[in-house]
Amino acid sequence: MLEELFIKSRDFIDINNQEYKRYFIKTKKLEHRLSIIIGSRGIGKTTTVAQYTNDNYKLNEALYVNLDDIQISSKYTMTQIAEEFVLNGGKLLCFDEIHKYENWSAELKNIYDRFDKLKIIATGSSALQINKGTHDLSRRAIVYTMVGMSFREFLELHHGYSFNEVSLEKLLTNHIELATNIKNIIEKKDQKIIPLFKDYLKHGYYPYYLSMPNEVLFF
Repeated sequence: MLEELFIKSRDFIDINNQEYKRYFIKTKKLEHRLSIIIGSRGIGKTTTVAQYTNDNYKLNEALYVNLDDIQISSKYTMTQIAEEFVLNGGKLLCFDEIHKYENWSAELKNIYDRFDKLKIIATGSSALQINKGTHDLSRRAIVYTMVGMSFREFLELHHGYSFNEVSLEKLLTNHIELATNIKNIIEKKDQKIIPLFKDYLKHGYYPYYLSMPNEVLFF
């Protein structure tokens, strides 16, 4: 079983381990033994998992499993995967699209309770279904909500700018100076901030904008 899963996991990490890192992976340490990340499809959850795995674990210490893959979910239970993974020295088990698996909350609870040295990261794009299922995990899991790209991230990823994060308090008290500085930096590259912002509003919320720049993304 594991050899097949490891092949898919390595391919996943190779493809999704992109250089640019979003706010989430920079600010969330994911130190808890069971972390659940929710958010709409396309905002970068799987990329974040790949980056976290690549940065913190050796090749065979971590395993990524996509529960939306019918070839996997129809063959193995989540518990079976965890059992064999732990027996072979596994340390981090990542389940993607957990809401696609019927009994995901019960199995996560079982895995968490049985394997106290195993770290688990689970992701899902259906917040409603996950919130319904996490009542059994209330004392075990930390649930994070990941959102799409900010305008700052859009400018960094797609146009090469680098801006410091700004707190809400500073933004409210010093917005004119901040906006003027950003505008001046952008205009030094012979660009205008309003067209860039319109471009962001059209399709910049989703990180994979680069792969389909002419599409307006709706979910």
